Amino acid sequence: MSKSLFAAVLLAFGLLSASGQAQTALTPARLASLLEQGGYADIRSLVAEGGGYQVLARSADGEAVRAVVDAGRQTVEGQGGAGLFVRYAPVAASQMSFGELAGVLEGQWPGCTLVEVKRFQGAFEVHLRTADGRPMGTLVDAATRRLLPYHSAD
Repeated sequence: MSKSLFAAVLLAFGLLSASGQAQTALTPARLASLLEQGGYADIRSLVAEGGGYQVLARSADGEAVRAVVDAGRQTVEGQGGAGLFVRYAPVAASQMSFGELAGVLEGQWPGCTLVEVKRFQGAFEVHLRTADGRPMGTLVDAATRRLLPYHSAD
């Protein structure tokens, strides 16, 4: 198989970006581990972008902070909270951590990758790609850890 045909197959399956660089998929559990190691707690928003993720979270002192996760290098770089006018209230102990959310998602869809996560009103709105590349959306109740009915125009 020629290199260009091989690249076209990889691109079609989402394993190669348009720039020709191989994409490193981070499982939700690995992503949660990287963020936890970086000191990021209470993930409020996560968006896949440019070979990584843009993350809005809460620091240990309750301040809103930004981070960029490089999926290829598997690193997290803090961006501070400049420009964020939100102060998140501390999370009740019974709420679901991002690591627990990752476990629920991987239990339901092994090998999935996250596209976007938003936390609001006691639930996580999650958009992901299953291991076979299908887009999927779901809500996860942060108190009960159950998947909730979800309808999206996506």
